[in-house]
Amino acid sequence: MKLKIKFYNLDKKINFLGPINNEAKIKYLKSADLYLMLSRVCGDYFEGFGLSYLEANKYGIPVIGPNDGGPKEAIKDGFSGFLVNIFNPKEVAEKVYYILCRDAIKQSHCLEWAMQNDINLRAKEIRAIYES
Repeated sequence: MKLKIKFYNLDKKINFLGPINNEAKIKYLKSADLYLMLSRVCGDYFEGFGLSYLEANKYGIPVIGPNDGGPKEAIKDGFSGFLVNIFNPKEVAEKVYYILCRDAIKQSHCLEWAMQNDINLRAKEIRAIYES
């Protein structure tokens, strides 16, 4: 990956941060225009739910994630972000374009979706199901 970044002269535009603390994570999210994480299902290894997409939405950031695995539950396609085939770079690029250049996903929608899926709200719903 790093060799391709260097090959395309993107090394001044792309940084690999490694592990960061919560304060730094919030700082980066607040300054972001888009959250893109294209995790993939590999047998028994997969993104379980995709909480990080909702976390980005909490700051009004549109998201792009895979159309399989757990992110399907965390992203409302066309509302809080887009679900894509991660093996189709043209589709991914198109959705990035729609978000960054066409304002296809509204900040208010991201915030609304994040509030509807707040962990405290979901925990109450699950508890009610168990109690019934």
